[in-house]
Amino acid sequence: MANIVWHTKLKMRLDLTQNDLGQGIEGLWDLIYDTDRLYASRNVPVSERGLQCGGICQEKGVVAWMHLRLRANGRREAVHERAEDEERHKAPMSDEHKAYQERILRAAEEGGFPGDSEVRTPVGTRGWIQTDTLVEGEGGRRIGWRSSSRPPEPRDRAA
Repeated sequence: MANIVWHTKLKMRLDLTQNDLGQGIEGLWDLIYDTDRLYASRNVPVSERGLQCGGICQEKGVVAWMHLRLRANGRREAVHERAEDEERHKAPMSDEHKAYQERILRAAEEGGFPGDSEVRTPVGTRGWIQTDTLVEGEGGRRIGWRSSSRPPEPRDRAA
């Protein structure tokens, strides 16, 4: 998924994180989303709807077609037609991130609990989450970890 979309027919760069899509036009999201839904209902191929990834894919010179989605929580999303285009948006895992995962799995296994990394888990009836590390405990209870590899925040040091 991406937040920046290039609309080939309107020649506009759309930022889905902004109410007016960054264009100063009220109601633009509703118009573009409703049009995309209409195309979908008429079985118009995604590649003919005029929406391309305007972020990483475009920067790399790749034409990646997209369709729009509106989540139940109101979040707007542009979804790549092909999974390999979506993969381009994923940041590589840092060595520190991998080390956190390995440490959690090693501790779990030493305690007799199986686990795995980068596990997709269903949530509700239509969604899923991806957990960095998932360990199965007693009675089948599963516990997931989200490993953060962000650098520590700077702190003031007392003199």
